[in-house]
Amino acid sequence: MATIALGLVGAAVGSGFGNPYTGFMIGSTIGSLIDANNNAPHLDANRVSDLRYSGSAYGNAIPRVWGYTRVAGNIIWVARDSNGNHLSEHSSTSGGGKGSPSVTTYTYTASLAVAFSAGTITMPDGSQVDRNVQLKRLWADDKVVYDVAATSNPAVNLTFYSGTETQAVDSLIASKEGSANTPAYRGLAYAVLTDFLLTDFGNRIPNFSAELTTDTVTAGDIFQDLARQSGLALSDLDTTQATNPVTGMTLPSRGSAQD
Repeated sequence: MATIALGLVGAAVGSGFGNPYTGFMIGSTIGSLIDANNNAPHLDANRVSDLRYSGSAYGNAIPRVWGYTRVAGNIIWVARDSNGNHLSEHSSTSGGGKGSPSVTTYTYTASLAVAFSAGTITMPDGSQVDRNVQLKRLWADDKVVYDVAATSNPAVNLTFYSGTETQAVDSLIASKEGSANTPAYRGLAYAVLTDFLLTDFGNRIPNFSAELTTDTVTAGDIFQDLARQSGLALSDLDTTQATNPVTGMTLPSRGSAQD
């Protein structure tokens, strides 16, 4: 529009000097520069069309762990907004001057809970054994995103629950779901990540795994736990000779104690 309008203005001015064609060309050139700037394309970078997560699985076995071990995580909760979206979209726009395109760059975060293992083992007789599960490192896909030995982990806002029978309801989950609808996941060791940045993972929620540790255990401790879960009483067992220390052991799925 500016090309035509300024071309006509230029022709009118040029006619006063006896050369309307030259005036039209000058006006059209100026107008074309304005149009080029106004019509510069706008680009969206890294925008995701589907903001919902559908990868959580129900019915997965809860691993039992002793000593140092690495286990896969199972996502048990992802925060949703009022539209049912799990990914939160953030954007910033740059460029757009002198005919260059403006670019809006999108980033995404998600708040979620990941379960890892049983923390407290409840026996058939109602007694409980707490092996004091602690988080050492956390991987998202193949990237370490949390390391307890690091001086800081600024990129990850993480709360870990060791799976005691007295652990409280997580405040973030309660704020999203309501306190009455939020379980404390007692007996389950899990982590809650707040506003986890997804840029390094293709703007999707990655797979998580964790290195866990418990109190120091022996072969006798593990045998005793499994035997008691099978219904045997402490008085039925003699583990005094099973004193060899165990570096780490995981039972990742259901199975009989005999196996």
